[in-house]
Amino acid sequence: MQYCINCGQPLRPGASFCTNCGYQNPGTPSTPGFSSNDYSAQTVASPPPVAQQDFPAPPPLSQPPSSQGSGANHQPLHETYSTIPAPIDSNQAYQETASSYATEAAYGSSPNYPNVQAPNQFGSAANYPQQTPNHPGSAANYPQPTPSQFGPVASYPHHTPGQFGSAANYPPQQFSGSSPYNAPSQGSFPTPPQPPKKKRTALIAISAALALLLILGAIVTFGVIIPNQVQADQTATAQKTVTAQNQATGTANAQVTGTSVAQAHATSTAQAQATANAVATQTTLQSLYTQATGGKPVLSSPLAANDSANWNVGKTNDGGGCNFSDGQYHSTLNKEKYFLTCYAQKTDYANFAIEVEMTIVKGDAGGLVLRGDAKGGNAYLFSFKSDGTYAVHVEKNSSFKGSILTNHTDMMRTGSGETNTITVIAQGDTMYLYINKRYVDSVVDSTYSSGQVGVFCDAESQPTDVAFKNFKVWNL
Repeated sequence: MQYCINCGQPLRPGASFCTNCGYQNPGTPSTPGFSSNDYSAQTVASPPPVAQQDFPAPPPLSQPPSSQGSGANHQPLHETYSTIPAPIDSNQAYQETASSYATEAAYGSSPNYPNVQAPNQFGSAANYPQQTPNHPGSAANYPQPTPSQFGPVASYPHHTPGQFGSAANYPPQQFSGSSPYNAPSQGSFPTPPQPPKKKRTALIAISAALALLLILGAIVTFGVIIPNQVQADQTATAQKTVTAQNQATGTANAQVTGTSVAQAHATSTAQAQATANAVATQTTLQSLYTQATGGKPVLSSPLAANDSANWNVGKTNDGGGCNFSDGQYHSTLNKEKYFLTCYAQKTDYANFAIEVEMTIVKGDAGGLVLRGDAKGGNAYLFSFKSDGTYAVHVEKNSSFKGSILTNHTDMMRTGSGETNTITVIAQGDTMYLYINKRYVDSVVDSTYSSGQVGVFCDAESQPTDVAFKNFKVWNL
């Protein structure tokens, strides 16, 4: 059996043209495949064009190829010719790469040659591409070699199949028996290794861990941190509110305390001022007394008997009256509900100081008459009782028209038979009262501005007898 040296397909008996690839075989060997050393650097002339030429069968190979199965390592094929094949083309040289013989390595398993080893320089078994015969005169479509895949390129004379005639005119080769080639199946390629699943499993585990961390972070953030922060903010706000309230309370307390202290201080100041004023007033009024009574009196009567002042002397219907007795001047009433005035008829004073020593022998009250009018029954009456009560009455038309001052004092010696020195300083509308030469009170009234002076008794509820002595008047 003859085979095409280009594609390895069996040729018809006696035929040299391959109907499969369109290659014109020279003296065709009986086995496909050559060692790369057989035609590595030979240049041969092309034979003259012939329509068809039968070449004798090549001599048998020295070593038949042996197949190790798909993808096995092949040993170099060695083929022996008795003579060098005749030139194919005498005018054109061609170069044919080693890939013409190396296409076997690109298609999987090698042809199943008996006892023939495939060249190891081409890798795995050849799987030759299917060639389409060229039309006469056209160049064959040869596969382009890839040097990096098949190694160094061998140089051969350039071959143009078209010069041998149309390959399509040859009838297909017929052969009997089984083909020496076992066509590789598509499933003979090794299954590519699957990527390891550990990376994917690790990626899934990392993603799950990140998701879990995110969930835990959200739970911690929204379940613990934010509520604690809110509670802390609320606590801080409440503490600020309490602090503000405490500060406000402290401020209010301080203000109240300050107000109380200020009020107490003001009260104390007022009291101190009042005391100071009182002291000053007392001092001033006491000085007033000293000044008013320090000079020589315009009237000084012991009241042991009548004198130039012309005191009233007479009796009342009830047996009382104004009279001198026992070295004193008495004003007496034996009937209650009446009062009796006893004037020094030759007196008339506007601003003056008057003083007398008075003793309530019995009864209710007695006192001094100032700025009076004996005939009209008008005057100011300064009344003093034995219990320490004093009053200032306004007499008009011989009757009381009202009291302009009523008070009580401890400066007076109380009880019947006790003697007290009574002094009144009348200066303008103001009248100052002194008991036992000490200031007690004052009153302001403008009803009367001047008049006579004298003494009186008041039998308000019982018969009354009051004795007077050492009567004095100082003009101011």
